[in-house]
Amino acid sequence: MSVIIGSRKDRTVSGAIAALAGKPTTLTPGAAIAILAEAAATAPDKVAGRRATTALAKVVSDHDEPQVRVAAAKGLGQVQSSTSVRALRKAADHAQDGQLVAAASAGLSNLGVRADVRRLRAASDRAEWPHAGVQAAASARMLAHRVGAAVDPADPAQELPGESAQVLPVTARLKTRIKPVELPVARKAATADLPWRSLVPDGAAAVGAFSCGDRTHVVLAGKDATKLLSAPGIAGTLLGVNESMGTTFVRWVVLTRPDGDGLAVTVTRPTGEVGFVGRGTIVDGVLSVTVDAVDTPGATAAHVTVSLAKGKLEVDGRTEKAITSPRRQPVPVPLQFDASGPGAARVG
Repeated sequence: MSVIIGSRKDRTVSGAIAALAGKPTTLTPGAAIAILAEAAATAPDKVAGRRATTALAKVVSDHDEPQVRVAAAKGLGQVQSSTSVRALRKAADHAQDGQLVAAASAGLSNLGVRADVRRLRAASDRAEWPHAGVQAAASARMLAHRVGAAVDPADPAQELPGESAQVLPVTARLKTRIKPVELPVARKAATADLPWRSLVPDGAAAVGAFSCGDRTHVVLAGKDATKLLSAPGIAGTLLGVNESMGTTFVRWVVLTRPDGDGLAVTVTRPTGEVGFVGRGTIVDGVLSVTVDAVDTPGATAAHVTVSLAKGKLEVDGRTEKAITSPRRQPVPVPLQFDASGPGAARVG
């Protein structure tokens, strides 16, 4: 059950702007940001949408609360407008808050142009907070593939098997097959109103679906794979299916770049974390890709081969049933007791 915050009269663009300006309303800052983000994303060319975008940009630049600024930057990341892009660039260039830099970087991977690839790499180099550096680098990688720009040769996330990358080999035991499945929603997925449309290849169509364990993946692919041989690009997108809601979401993005006579392949989350690496070929218009799971905390070993010919998908592979690389465990923080008062304690 969802809870609606604020009265109907305040749940408007004007009400949200007033709430963020510190005027008395029934809205929380979080609810106000959500209202502005929805208005800006759904109608960026209308008066209300432009007002909402301008307000979000002002929040990113001027608001006193860091978390509110971060939320506004995340909202701007889904608004295609010059105002949102300028605000995100300014935050990526000058913000001292690592969370804001990370949010701005993610937004620019969706909205940026070729020149922003260098901007995001610079933001990654400057970042003092490790997560901000990782997110900016991942955003630069994603954007480079989206616009066909050269990738960073020093990016360790793009190391392939046979180099220094560590992949997880599938053993002869505890393995499950990856199987093609029939899924009616696959035919509708290409026209889904995805919030991160830039993660889908141009002219994408649903070419099939497959199951891996208890998860179903719908595969979107572009019509012309041969252009991947000339520049970095997005070869395909794997959608997850929310069965209860009847909706789809981006689970994995297949990035490729020319590599000798074939392709280097990196499969990443929408946020940029690399999950699989491998190689591919295009022969007589047939795209063939083989990838292995990267050794990262919480990963299972997997070896998958995919071929796509004339819009027909074939998938073969196997994966471990159990987690092969253990998840990270939080390091316990000891309590240090303060003898100045009964029961007083502090963390760290």
